[in-house]
Amino acid sequence: MELARAYGVETDGQLKTAMTDEPLHATISPIELEQALVNLIRNAAESLEAGGQIEVRTTRIEDVVEIEVRDDGRGIQEEGIGHVFEPCYTTRLREGGTGLGLSFAHGVAMGHGGELILDSSP
Repeated sequence: MELARAYGVETDGQLKTAMTDEPLHATISPIELEQALVNLIRNAAESLEAGGQIEVRTTRIEDVVEIEVRDDGRGIQEEGIGHVFEPCYTTRLREGGTGLGLSFAHGVAMGHGGELILDSSP
């Protein structure tokens, strides 16, 4: 989380964590998971207004580990929802967005037998 904390600070935002105390065992690539989380947090931070918040939460439901990244940013317009996981799709081209962050995170989740679910409203 420390790698990503600076992204929230750039927008005068705050990164909060709510991690479960119990050990969460999963067969994953820790480097890929870290990169995916950094991409999700950076994406969230880039959508924040000044003073916004990002929360990363972990839970386990039976044999499923869930990592939730939630922000109170501006959300995604309806016409973009179906495209956010496509490589090179970005709504922030002028700000330097590459459109690779969410696509990469989605690939990591799918490659590990998981899923990445988007829930957004503008």
